[in-house]
Amino acid sequence: MDYTCLDISTLIPHRDAMCLLDRVEEWSPRHIVCTATSHRRPDNPLRDSSGVRALCGIEYGAQAVAAHGALRS
Repeated sequence: MDYTCLDISTLIPHRDAMCLLDRVEEWSPRHIVCTATSHRRPDNPLRDSSGVRALCGIEYGAQAVAAHGALRS
């Protein structure tokens, strides 16, 4: 199966605005590359009055890890 540009929502339990990543661009058993544009959306659930803080990168990373785990299983 070709997972290039695979929709993240098919791999993780997050839905709607809380699904922060857009897609898997490439992956192997040792790495994953994902894209995201949700940090630009005004409805991003992690956004506050100053924007999406760098600390929120942890959630972006966690979603990538979850997607990678789903792909590896």
